Amino acid sequence: MFLPMLFLEKPVFTNITSETIIAILYLSTGCSVAAFLLYNYGLSGISASSASAIMNLMPLFGVLLSFLILHETISLSQIAGGILIMLGVYISTNRHAV
Repeated sequence: MFLPMLFLEKPVFTNITSETIIAILYLSTGCSVAAFLLYNYGLSGISASSASAIMNLMPLFGVLLSFLILHETISLSQIAGGILIMLGVYISTNRHAV
């Protein structure tokens, strides 16, 4: 869908190497296709409403993994946001919470 927009941009491709092609293939298969297949596999075991609520945990794990792997700092607002995310997921997946 974005391919036609490529022609509206200024040319920035100066040197496309084999490493670039491998990186694009890895990102398209590893990050997109594999994640989609795993999500659909996980969705087969739980309801769609629970799966969509659990999807809200993705930013929380993104911040957590950036802290653990990349040694980034976590701000107070990120901690507060993480608590709100966990509370929202708990309320939406637990029938007795409301």
